[in-house]
Amino acid sequence: MGTVALAVVILAGGASRRMGRDKASLVLAGAQGASLLERTVAAARSAGATQIVVVGDRPVPGSDDLHGVLFVREDPPRSGPVPALDTALAEVDADLVMVLPCDLAHPREACRELVNAMEAIGAAAGPDAERESSTDGVVAVDAGGHRQHLTALFHTETLRRTATPGSTRVRERVAGLVLVEVPEPAGLPEIWDDMDTPEDVERIRTDSGNTDRRTHP
Repeated sequence: MGTVALAVVILAGGASRRMGRDKASLVLAGAQGASLLERTVAAARSAGATQIVVVGDRPVPGSDDLHGVLFVREDPPRSGPVPALDTALAEVDADLVMVLPCDLAHPREACRELVNAMEAIGAAAGPDAERESSTDGVVAVDAGGHRQHLTALFHTETLRRTATPGSTRVRERVAGLVLVEVPEPAGLPEIWDDMDTPEDVERIRTDSGNTDRRTHP
């Protein structure tokens, strides 16, 4: 993002109960053998990330695609997205932090839309730093009008200040922030979709064979 340092936090440590297996290591047909985690890491790099922190277990065997990625674990493991986010934030040293789940269907496009939205806010503010600081970040909004708080881009220090003991839901933690909503672009339907079930995976695999956009890792 220009000269502003960007960190990306990827949440990959959930139990994946609805999927029935670890989602991070799942491979989509048409993704050139990349796992969902590797696709998301590649997307973070394409967005200009200077630091990538994954909350989850490091894959064994390792992959060259994950070189330079920091892996951390919330304590206790699988205790939810808020502890996972707090653990990752302790390692972040960038001005901005993007939060992503590891199972986005279209991570590269999702990253690009969030970055573009944040850059548009900065361009609109111009030299008026006070105006820009009134916006704490941007958040994806799905076709149903629901905010996806685990697909968002924040000012790092502002997000750190929202830490609340006992909070278990990210949406509660960030409720006091001023977030600009980023709806699905007209030409990119389902950009914010993730994959929770085998049926979701099969649908995305089918779509991958129908459009060039969905074959990108």
